[in-house]
Amino acid sequence: MLTLGSILGLFWLKNYLFTFIVWFKYMYLQSLTHKLNTHLAYKADGYWCWAYPEETLGHWHSYEGGFRTRVPADQRPGVQA
Repeated sequence: MLTLGSILGLFWLKNYLFTFIVWFKYMYLQSLTHKLNTHLAYKADGYWCWAYPEETLGHWHSYEGGFRTRVPADQRPGVQA
């Protein structure tokens, strides 16, 4: 027999599980993003960067210099023209 309490309990459980699943997916994606960024950063000598309204990933800056030292990718140090 369904009572108001059992219906509200099921509703609460459904919402709790949905919230947990959304949180878990978010944390999993954050973990994958961190691993990918760490792997790419470890293998390179700087960051590829993009700023609105650019349409492509065409700039680069060193780890030490930061965004203020941003240059087009073909002008980064060590690239032969």
